[in-house]
Amino acid sequence: MKYIYERAERIFAWLGAPSNDNAVRSAVELMRNFNTYLVEGQKRHNDGIDTVLSTISQSNSGFLIESTGQVSAAWEGIAEIFKRPYWYRVWIYQEATTPGDIQFFCGNHVFDDILLCATIGFGTTFSKFPGFDSRFIEAAGYSSYVFSLSSARLARSESGSR
Repeated sequence: MKYIYERAERIFAWLGAPSNDNAVRSAVELMRNFNTYLVEGQKRHNDGIDTVLSTISQSNSGFLIESTGQVSAAWEGIAEIFKRPYWYRVWIYQEATTPGDIQFFCGNHVFDDILLCATIGFGTTFSKFPGFDSRFIEAAGYSSYVFSLSSARLARSESGSR
């Protein structure tokens, strides 16, 4: 398997069909918004992801659950995505360290490893805010495979493998 993964240009990961299609649709859109915020912040300030994330405060973020009903549904969708059985497979670390991109499919909804990493970054930042929904923290906390995969992808991209 190592030989196959080392030569893969792209990995396709099936997470299964969502139980709440609208929430997952909103989740993928919110994930795209997270990534856009990070990319624009990096361009504006010529800073790294951690610096951009440190500028987010509870008072200036439209990404938090209290913001709108749609944002609340999106966080429910993110929690659903991160609770999928896929994340508990031991060999996902092998997929995370491949040189190619990873495309995740949850029903008809698709997101890539870049959106996953952006979402983990935002979720980790938001988890420090009082009252942030613990479902996300539980689903994507530091001990989960989701966080491990995200960390491996970031380390790989920072080393110039992408």
